[in-house]
Amino acid sequence: MPTINFSKKDLLNLLDTDENSLDILPLIGIQLEAVDGDEMSVEVEANRADMFSVEGIARYAKGFLGVEKGFEKYEVAEGDFTVAVDRSVEKVRPYIGAAHVSGIKMDDYLIKSLMELQEKLHITVGRRRKKLAIGVHDSSKIGRDITYKAVEPDTVRFVPLGKDEEMSMREILEKHEKGRAYAHLLDGMKEWPLLVDEKGNVLSFPPVINGQLTALNENTTDIFIDMTGSDLNLIKKSLSIFCAALSDRGGKIESSLVKYPDREIKMPEMGGESMDVSLPYISALTGIEMSPEDAVKLLEKTGFSAEIAGENMRVRIPSYRIDMLHPADIAEEIAISYGYQNMVPELPKSVTFGRRSGNYALKKSLEESLIGLGFNEIMTLSLTNPHEEFEKMNMERENGVAIKNPVTEFHTSVRSWLLPSLMGILSKNRHRDLPQKIFEISMVVDRKGKNRMKLAGAVMEGNASFTMMKAIAERILSDIGLKMNIGEKVHPSFIPGRCASLIFNGEEIGFFGEISPEVLVNFELGHPVSAFEMLIDRLQH
Repeated sequence: MPTINFSKKDLLNLLDTDENSLDILPLIGIQLEAVDGDEMSVEVEANRADMFSVEGIARYAKGFLGVEKGFEKYEVAEGDFTVAVDRSVEKVRPYIGAAHVSGIKMDDYLIKSLMELQEKLHITVGRRRKKLAIGVHDSSKIGRDITYKAVEPDTVRFVPLGKDEEMSMREILEKHEKGRAYAHLLDGMKEWPLLVDEKGNVLSFPPVINGQLTALNENTTDIFIDMTGSDLNLIKKSLSIFCAALSDRGGKIESSLVKYPDREIKMPEMGGESMDVSLPYISALTGIEMSPEDAVKLLEKTGFSAEIAGENMRVRIPSYRIDMLHPADIAEEIAISYGYQNMVPELPKSVTFGRRSGNYALKKSLEESLIGLGFNEIMTLSLTNPHEEFEKMNMERENGVAIKNPVTEFHTSVRSWLLPSLMGILSKNRHRDLPQKIFEISMVVDRKGKNRMKLAGAVMEGNASFTMMKAIAERILSDIGLKMNIGEKVHPSFIPGRCASLIFNGEEIGFFGEISPEVLVNFELGHPVSAFEMLIDRLQH
């Protein structure tokens, strides 16, 4: 859980209330860690990026204190900043978001809060700047026409933040403390991303360091924000978090036009989204009996608005709430608003004793067999995307179960088989010692939307072969008392003639073989890989 540090006086000024109101913090999921004079430290949930600053904490608390309720509309005025995105960044760091906030009264509280918010977003949702890097600039020092491009590292020199002498981009990675810390994010790239204005002034060298030219100071009134990374949706939502915090300080949000080679996007997007939620579902999940009107009032305390339509609600979600993914999240907000302390605990109405189900008992037997063969068990994400699941496996895209409102562009569907996940793990560990032997037993979702339990294993070593994987598949099935028949199999992920199907009770329940060279290249693997995959739930029949 991230720890947020701020001034108690600053929080009370934002709340426009007295110290007694701070008793509300533990009731809304904010854990008080320490108070040292005027300095406060609190912990917030890692998914609540909107509360990674004192402004966000104050915003959420206002609804519970009755200061402000419902969906807060952030106005976005027409701005004059444009950001031209050059094609050269497509394979380097492809996306950028931008916004401008004017009329800010800068003080020590705000500078400290901006630094805190920037760093917490870098560490958490930004995955230590890999997925998201943020630049905050004094816009009075730069022109209005910005270019985001990739350049050769020795062709540009500028004064990096915190220094007083020019360095080339390569020298920054070698000599600057931030350069050394984040140099690994540019490994293997011949050109590096850069943000400049029409006069050639360097704003930033993402994801490493800003230029000293645009550093904030006590006289700054107008701020230009840039966010670069690999996930445009995450950039948009994080940008709205930053703009909301500055607006809460009295700033005026102004749009910036980001011009990609194939489209134009006006940012920030502060309008929010809507989600339809069933009231009976909320009552069943929370155990709270409530009228539709009561549900709306409870949501308004947490910064949402809702319209009632029979037994359903259409909930309006602020753009900065990046944690709202499912109706269960709306139910949680209602439970927080109602107050867990107000819920009456009940003893279970019956006492039961559990035992292993057939599938679980079979799963444990297979795990023991594979571990005995020297395999390591892994657990990977059930969400994927068509590129990882099909294209990199040398297959045509199939219609699977898509995510309606994906948070990232990497997690847009539910996986239908396990081998792509195993290949991804081997790719991430390709520099480790061989042999590498891994397996996973997990649920997947087939094309009909049905949950299925599958087992997959992969071996990467110089001698990985069809014969080796045939022996492994036969061994693990023999260990659970089953004998398989083997049939011919043609699969685009495997070498032709070196793939076979596993047949049980006259039905194909899996396959094994040697992974094709095309797939190995797609995953940047330099050693042979043999693999297998089978349906576990079919082995019960």
